[in-house]
Amino acid sequence: MKVPDYLSEIPFFARSSRLPATLPTPEAIESCNRVIKEGYGRRIIQFGQHFIVKHGTRVSVMEGQNLLYVKKTEAVPIPEVYALYTKINLDGRLATYIIMEYIPGKTLEAAWPNLSFHEKHGVALQLQEHFKQLRKVPAPGYFGCFGNPPCEDSVFWTLPCDDAAQNAPLSRSSRTEHEFNQGLVEVYLENEGSEQIAEIYECMFSEVLKNHRAVLTHADLQKNNIILKEDKSLVVIDWEAAGWWPEYWEYSAATLAAEFSDDFLIYLTTTALDEYPSECAWLNPMIRELWRGQRSYNLEVKKEVSAYEFCSRKPNAEWLYDLST
Repeated sequence: MKVPDYLSEIPFFARSSRLPATLPTPEAIESCNRVIKEGYGRRIIQFGQHFIVKHGTRVSVMEGQNLLYVKKTEAVPIPEVYALYTKINLDGRLATYIIMEYIPGKTLEAAWPNLSFHEKHGVALQLQEHFKQLRKVPAPGYFGCFGNPPCEDSVFWTLPCDDAAQNAPLSRSSRTEHEFNQGLVEVYLENEGSEQIAEIYECMFSEVLKNHRAVLTHADLQKNNIILKEDKSLVVIDWEAAGWWPEYWEYSAATLAAEFSDDFLIYLTTTALDEYPSECAWLNPMIRELWRGQRSYNLEVKKEVSAYEFCSRKPNAEWLYDLST
């Protein structure tokens, strides 16, 4: 395994010897009507038999750079990026174009209901091996995005790219897990979170979110981000949120995003991923609040528990239940 020490510069174009066909032009991409998904400034199309193109004003350059970065590690099969560039569109706005390898198959979202028990178990074992290989890639010594740019994941708060962004929470990598935890609490406060709740999070994060390695993490493992090929092999796509995150982050993000409408989460958490229920139980409520815009919890004044008293106790299931009700 090897770890890249830099992000690929843009514009990026793969060598012609690696191309399965001539790259489509921006004009051809814009006029293509084989739309897979569209909305919110993003459009995903299949162009011909060889290319998937993600483009739009809300498409992140970082997603393409992350794919190129992970590809260099040679850890797991992922789509190859053939081109990554930006261009001013007809509205005068900057749009990003990511031209990728088309992976034939179905998303696990579409395939899962028709899989047998043994096939589902096989999927979980494959994912387990994929993430085992990812974890073998040596980390560069920080928690954060690949190459150390500002964190773009929706979990994190960042300012526009000006001088002030250098002082924003998690605008750069964290050297230690404690520093990373402090950044999470600052994110919460910057989004108008309750100072009292922030104090609780700070205390409990120092108790629960500790002694974890930074590992190569996908950070958005959902059924619609996994392609099941005809030969039953898997390819994980959509690496926009990837980075060097604490080793519990994959489990936490997957359980947060999962729908409880089927048994996928059971296979994911009991076979595919290492389990971190305590870390998940404390991190995910804060992230849910950030996502939903809920800025304060009802602490139930009748309990009259101060932050200091709270932090002097060990977390347990009863406390977690009380906090969530």
